[in-house]
Amino acid sequence: MRVGFLSYPMLFQREGGLQIQVRETIAALNRLEGKDAVQAELVEPSRERLDQYDLIHVFSAINGNVRVLEAASEMGVPVVLSPLLSPSWDRAAGLRARLADRLAGRLSAWNVQTSYAQTERALQLAQLVIALGEAEREAIISGFLIPPEKIRVFPNGISRHFFTAKGEIFRHRTGIIGPFVLMVGTVSAYKNQLGVAQALAGCGLPLVLIGRVAREEHAYLEALMELPWVRWMGELGHDDPLLASAYCAAAAVALPSQGEVFPWPCWKPWRPARRWS
Repeated sequence: MRVGFLSYPMLFQREGGLQIQVRETIAALNRLEGKDAVQAELVEPSRERLDQYDLIHVFSAINGNVRVLEAASEMGVPVVLSPLLSPSWDRAAGLRARLADRLAGRLSAWNVQTSYAQTERALQLAQLVIALGEAEREAIISGFLIPPEKIRVFPNGISRHFFTAKGEIFRHRTGIIGPFVLMVGTVSAYKNQLGVAQALAGCGLPLVLIGRVAREEHAYLEALMELPWVRWMGELGHDDPLLASAYCAAAAVALPSQGEVFPWPCWKPWRPARRWS
């Protein structure tokens, strides 16, 4: 079976959780052998037709990806969709969005379509919709009125090296011996690192940040670095042993973003927590 993966055109112009998820899913499928063997790869739509594949997997239901599902539907190619929707979508939010879409359509002689309508259409066209957890599944059902039998819950996988990592690498590299709070992700106001840093004031706990900083967020990083308990380690690759070691060594991992697709954060094996004074 040949499986093609697609998302919005600018996806790989940055690095984050979604990019890692796409690459790791492709790699995992290509490791299958025997009767389950799969040829999985990224699709280059400017050079390849969708009907050259037996199945298309689309990540994200926004950013114009509905056009991919429409094209695949016209060609008779089945599509699996990972919509990556916020759990904030409930029945009331869906009703308001549908009303707004109808109003926009009438005011523009149906020349304007909202992002809600495009997301809803993508969900309708997909043969199978994958939710990362029960919260996203409920959002898809309540906010977009998609039949429950069309949805499968399939949480993110975790690379094996996160289960075998030791905290000594991180502690040796940084000199941080005691408990600390870890935040991994793009450093920006959207991710709210400054809010966590301010909440930790007076707690005696370091805040360790790992992630890239866009040019327009340099002032935000400077505000963070003015706080003596904040330490920024820059961007680390997903396969970097130091990243896995940081997760292992951390007393807590924070993800207080303005919006995330849950359960998006990396889970780590439970261990007895140290008590903080």
